Amino acid sequence: MIKILFYTVIISMLITACSDNSSTKPLFRKPMTIVFKENAAWDDFVKTDETPAMCKDFVLTDGDVREYFQLARVVTEREYSHEQVMSRCFAEGELTMPGKYKGKWRIDKSRLGILMVENDQSYFFYCSKCISREYAEAM
Repeated sequence: MIKILFYTVIISMLITACSDNSSTKPLFRKPMTIVFKENAAWDDFVKTDETPAMCKDFVLTDGDVREYFQLARVVTEREYSHEQVMSRCFAEGELTMPGKYKGKWRIDKSRLGILMVENDQSYFFYCSKCISREYAEAM
């Protein structure tokens, strides 16, 4: 009887864990190596009223990037490109996770991010839970 109860609890926990909407779960929980290519950068392609001088304060740390990819939720490409206001201020670099991903990342001041991994797969993110003082006010 105890075995049946034990297995019922385990199966229940597995079903609950697997039934969550995967787009709301963080994608990364493992250790990662983060390399910066640019920080406090300004993007001429994005159209906002931000000036290059306004981006000088958007300096992310290793901890900020780690926090971002652990807390951010995966969003669709449409949510990323049409439903949020992108910022001209950004940081970008490379991220490596042992045995899983190696890719290029980019995070902007409005908390939007993208990770492009080696197999040409792109993941889009938004992180309303990220608390670094560098980000703009959450929408």
